[in-house]
Amino acid sequence: MNKHIIISIFISILTFNSFAQNFNIIDTLPTGAYGTAEWGDFDGDGFKDLVYISQVLPTAACKIYHNQNNVFTEVSQQFPLLYNPAAKWADLDNDGFEDLVVCGLDSVLNEQTFIYKSLGNGNFNSMPHTIPGLSSGSISLADYNNDSLIDIAISGYGNSPGPEAYIFKNTGAFQFNNIITPLVGLTGGETSWHDYNHDNLPDLVATGNEGNQVRIRFYRNMGSDVFQEESFSFPGAVGTVDWIDYDLDGIDDLFVTGVDSSFVHNLTSLYRNDGLGNFTLIPTNIPEFGEPSAVDIADFNNDSIMDICLTGGNAIYFSYSVIAYGQGNSTFSFQVLPQAIIDNLFVDAADIDNDGDMDLVMSTYILRNDGTTTGVLQNEKSRSDIFLYPNPSSNELNIISSKQIDDYTFYDSQGRLVLEKDNSDNTEKILTSLLPTGKYILKLKFKTGDSVSKSILIE
Repeated sequence: MNKHIIISIFISILTFNSFAQNFNIIDTLPTGAYGTAEWGDFDGDGFKDLVYISQVLPTAACKIYHNQNNVFTEVSQQFPLLYNPAAKWADLDNDGFEDLVVCGLDSVLNEQTFIYKSLGNGNFNSMPHTIPGLSSGSISLADYNNDSLIDIAISGYGNSPGPEAYIFKNTGAFQFNNIITPLVGLTGGETSWHDYNHDNLPDLVATGNEGNQVRIRFYRNMGSDVFQEESFSFPGAVGTVDWIDYDLDGIDDLFVTGVDSSFVHNLTSLYRNDGLGNFTLIPTNIPEFGEPSAVDIADFNNDSIMDICLTGGNAIYFSYSVIAYGQGNSTFSFQVLPQAIIDNLFVDAADIDNDGDMDLVMSTYILRNDGTTTGVLQNEKSRSDIFLYPNPSSNELNIISSKQIDDYTFYDSQGRLVLEKDNSDNTEKILTSLLPTGKYILKLKFKTGDSVSKSILIE
């Protein structure tokens, strides 16, 4: 079975959104593996900056990019290399600048955890602390005791050696105290803060490999630095845990991806939360995403209903990326995104250009959300699984498509034909350097007979 047949079978089981968002690749990150990326505002200018940590051959990279009006420039400061990393931003000292917590293996394969205080100008100070070095884990930040200081939950493989998990209380001035908790050590997976029982105290949910099993465990925040493990747990998953109010009852529900407790079968589960900490498994039409997988929750189409961006492997297709648009019930509609790089899998959503809609970093792509796409020309099938980058373009245009292209045609802003070419060489790149600067409509005709039109800017 060839690749294109596999794609068409998988797409046919999904309900596609007829008013999908128009995501354009505006920049790319260095190619790497087993990395992570997170948005955060380190200089308080209202634009989201980016940290990217990945195994970039021949070593690894830990890079911070300054977002200057949607142009990303790497800061000059150098940071220690980290393998199998995790990273999170938060303003740990309430000075208006988001600081950075990272962990992973250093260049000599020792577990490390670093806390970088942002000075607000693209420079960072590495702060002393007593948090153990960890790798292959998770970092989750929240003010669990409502004292206006962000605390740290961290898990991963430690120097012990073995899986570890901790909660560190922020007492101010970058001082963090380890509190006694019943947390089970784990690697892989995620920890996630959320007040799932609505008592105004953030609780903690954790999933990962505990060494001899994988479970989703719940730790209720009892106040006064006391956490109590719930009597229940759920199967799986070395994957992700996130929160979404899928049924619009004002109570966030639990969404999980990964593998089941046998480490064999992929797992995608939606649990309805009644607001008291009781959860019920709900059937859904979202395909199963295994490990590796990556998820983020955001309202991508501004309809006041939260959506799910998923990427990873599944039983039908080796690597797949999709937005599941919420409908107010357990049935979602879907939009295909560029295929993620399976060994460099992460996703994080933020409004990076302050235009009111949520953009994405996913694998090595930075995707700008340019609003709803309803089709460019009449009588043509609108496709949400065709991506062109960079756009604007100056030299060449890259095409990501699940269909083979038969030919392509450029029309100028007056509708005049300016370039037509068949695609007998099956290229995935179009040279644009010979076209004058300006706005164009690019019409792609597929070997299946249907076509799609995209707006292109040549500069």
